[in-house]
Amino acid sequence: MIAAQRRRVAVALPAFRRVLARGDGEHGRVPGLPATQWLASRGRRAAGSTPDWRAWLLSRFGPGVEALRLCPAGAALRALVTGERDEGFWACAEPVHLVTGLDHLRLAPLAGLGLAPAEAQALCDSIAAGLAGSGYVLRLTAYGPWLLECPTGIECETVEPADAEGRDLRDCLPAGRDGLVVRKLMNELQMLLHEHPVNAHRLDRGLAPVNALWLWGFGQARAAEPALLPVLSTDDAWLRGLWRLHGCNGLPLATARQALEAAYPLLVAATANGADPEAQLTQWDTELAKPLAAAVRSGRVESASLLLGDVSYIVDRADRYAFWRRQRPWPELLA
Repeated sequence: MIAAQRRRVAVALPAFRRVLARGDGEHGRVPGLPATQWLASRGRRAAGSTPDWRAWLLSRFGPGVEALRLCPAGAALRALVTGERDEGFWACAEPVHLVTGLDHLRLAPLAGLGLAPAEAQALCDSIAAGLAGSGYVLRLTAYGPWLLECPTGIECETVEPADAEGRDLRDCLPAGRDGLVVRKLMNELQMLLHEHPVNAHRLDRGLAPVNALWLWGFGQARAAEPALLPVLSTDDAWLRGLWRLHGCNGLPLATARQALEAAYPLLVAATANGADPEAQLTQWDTELAKPLAAAVRSGRVESASLLLGDVSYIVDRADRYAFWRRQRPWPELLA
C-alpha cells in the first residue's frame, strides 16, 4: 500500500480549455493530442467542476488547501525570490493591457503581451521611481509576476489576472476592507504608464502597450513547518514559493518530462497560455501527457490525476486494459 501511495501523479493544465477554444477558433481545427485524449478517455471523470486548480492539485497529496491561505501569492513570490520567509506584506504585480469596450474595460489575453526583458526593466524602473516615498516598492522578478512590497498590511480579495482575462473588469476589481485603497493605487500606476516611451515604441511596432499593472495576492506568509512534500515541477511562482517556505525546492517545469519518468509522488502544473494555441497544446501533449501515458501503460504509476481546465480525470493502472473505452472527442470530454 505504501508503494502504491508513492506511485501517484497529478498534472494540472488550468488554461487547457481556454487554449483549446482559441486554437479551434483561430485555426479552424484542433491538433490530435493523442496522449491527452488517451488519458482522459481511459480515465474516470470526477464529479463537478474545479474552479480553483491550485486547491485541486494540493488536495491530491500535497500540503493541502490550507497552505494557500497561510501563504498568499505575493508572500510566496517573495519567498521564491529571497529563499526565506519575510515578515512584510507583499503582492504580485502583473503587467497587462486593458481594452476599452463599448461600456466597459476588459483584460486582454496575457499571452499577447510578450514583453522583452529590456522593456520590462524600463517599465519597472519608471514605476518604482514614481512610487518613491509612498512606502510601496516595486521589483522585477525572473518568475513572471513582479513583486510589490506594501508599507502596511492590506486586506482585500483579488482576482488572479489569468482568471480575469476577457471579463468585464468591474466584476474583477479588488474588494474587501482595503479594496478601495488598492483600486486607487492601480489607477495611479496607470497614470505612470500613460505615454511611457516603451509603450510608444510598442505602438509603433503594432504591439499592445502595457497600460496597467494588475495587483493581486496581497498578504503575509505565516511560519510553515518543514515538511516532506511531493516532488513539484511547475512554472507557477505561487506554488514554487510555497514549497520554498516548507523547506523544499520546487523544480522548474522544464524538468517535468524527466520527473514523470522517475520521481513519485509528483505534482505538475503548467500554467502557460502561449500566443500560438496549437503549439501550446502540442507541447503539453508531447512533454507532459505522453510521458504520463507511458508511465500508466507500463504500470510505473498506480494512479494519475489530470486536470484539464475545470474538468478532472483519474486514470488508475488497471485502466490501461480498458480497451473498450473508445477515444472520445474534446467536446464530449469537456462537456
